[in-house]
Parts: sequence; C-alpha cells; structure tokens
Amino acid sequence: MEETEKTAEIIAHELNNIFMTIGLSLEMLSERVAHDETTGRLFAAARHGIERGAKLNQQLLAFSRCQLDQSSATQVTTHAGDPVL
Repeated sequence: MEETEKTAEIIAHELNNIFMTIGLSLEMLSERVAHDETTGRLFAAARHGIERGAKLNQQLLAFSRCQLDQSSATQVTTHAGDPVL
C-alpha cells in the first residue's frame, strides 16, 4: 500500500510540473497574441482548466501524504505492542 501512495505522490509532482509549464506558456502566449473577444475567452478557459487541474493535483498530493502518514502511524502502533526480546 505504501508504494501506491509514493507513486501517487510522484505522479502529483510530475503533474504539477506539467501544469506549471502549460500555465506559464499560456501566460507568455497571451502576451504575444492579439486579443479579441474569442481569443480572450479561449485563454480564460485554458487558464481555468489549468487551475482546476492544479487544484485536483493538490488534493491528490494531500491524499498521498495523508495515506503515508497513516500507514507510518499504523506501523509504529503495531511495533509498539511487540515484546522486547
């Protein structure tokens, strides 16, 4: 189970890198492209999609950290009751 949480954390970090790259590229592109009403809406929709994806990604990262914390706590609790040899 711990490997699943670590994998989720790795995926979340990689997705964060992708979202940052896309977001920064959109920002730079929007400064270079002439804005009309349609273009403005397209950029706004793209930014909104990046924001939603980043928020979901943060939730995935928080979940993986919470799961890792819980599995570590369970392991400590399990070993605490073991007799000392």
